[in-house]
Amino acid sequence: MKSVEHPTETVLPTLLGLETWEQLFDYILESKLNGQKKQSKELYKSLSTRRQVEFQDYLIDMFEQEFMSAEMLAQSIKFYAD
Repeated sequence: MKSVEHPTETVLPTLLGLETWEQLFDYILESKLNGQKKQSKELYKSLSTRRQVEFQDYLIDMFEQEFMSAEMLAQSIKFYAD
């Protein structure tokens, strides 16, 4: 996923020194896992609706690749939905 500017985006990977959306999604999830929950949620909420769906797909991919337990997946989806 290459970073392409979209007029409705309020945060882009390049603003954080990242090159791809996947790297930004990694950063958002790692922020939550490292205790930076407010930062993580703020970054998620700043994504466009389309990018939020892509992030949710990213979480599901992490589960399917066995990098995340079912419980962690459910907690993450609930965390970002609230």
